[in-house]
Amino acid sequence: TSVDGDVSANYSAYPYEHDIWLIKLDANGNLLWERNFGGSGKDECRSFRKTNDGNYCLSGSTTSTDFDVSDNNGASDFWLIKIDTGGTIIWQQTYGGNKEEESYAVAALADSSFAIIGWTFSSQSGDVTDNCINGSDSVYSNIWMMKTGAEVLVSGFQESLPLLNSIKILPNPITTSATI
Repeated sequence: TSVDGDVSANYSAYPYEHDIWLIKLDANGNLLWERNFGGSGKDECRSFRKTNDGNYCLSGSTTSTDFDVSDNNGASDFWLIKIDTGGTIIWQQTYGGNKEEESYAVAALADSSFAIIGWTFSSQSGDVTDNCINGSDSVYSNIWMMKTGAEVLVSGFQESLPLLNSIKILPNPITTSATI
C-alpha cells in the first residue's frame, strides 16, 4: 500500500489490500522502470511468463472492479494481464464465477492462447461451467483449468477473451500450487 520510495502508484483503498508491483532491473540491479497494476481491492500476481510475440503475461487474482480491472464476477476472479516490454497493459481480462477463484499458474501456448490453472469455489455461473461442489460452503474447492482464445484486440478496443475450454480435475487433491 506504499506510494513512496520507488513505488509510483497504489490504487488500493484499504491497508490490507494491495496491487501488483512489477519492476524491471538491469544486469546490475538498477531500476529501469516500475509499474503498478490493480484496483481498489486486493490484486495479486502468482505467475509471470514471456509470450510468443515477445511480450509478457501476468496471472493472478483480483477482488477489484476499477482502475486497471475491467470486471469481476464474484468475490475474487482469475486475472490475466498482457503487457508489452515496457510494462504497458496491452489487454487484461478477469475470469470467474459467483464466488472465489484464485489463479496459480499461466502458460503461454504455441497458438498464442493461454492456459490458466487455479481453484474455484463458484457454482455454475459466469465463466465456471461445472463444479462438483456446486458452490456449497464446503472447505474444499475444485481445481479449475481453462484455456483462453488468442485474439483480444480488435480495431483499437478491448473485447472479452473467449473461454474455449474448461477442464475439471477430479478427484481434487487440494493443493496450494500447480504447474502447467
